[in-house]
Amino acid sequence: KVIGGYWKARKAFVTAVGGTRPSGTTLITEDFAVPPSRLAEACEALLELQTAHGFDAAVAGHAAHGNLHFLLAFDAAKP
Repeated sequence: KVIGGYWKARKAFVTAVGGTRPSGTTLITEDFAVPPSRLAEACEALLELQTAHGFDAAVAGHAAHGNLHFLLAFDAAKP
């Protein structure tokens, strides 16, 4: 029952982000993991990369395990 709730929340996250992305874009999802002790550093680096490349990603994850999922809208028509 608990695990089912987690899957429901993850699916809702993807649906919510995907439903708000700009028309004509593709939703890209990626996961990565780091040692939990370096999670703050990894989040900071992810934000810097997003800013440098003009993306606005939504992020969720499992902090205790150092695992993050991020979703971003990609427009292949833009260089």
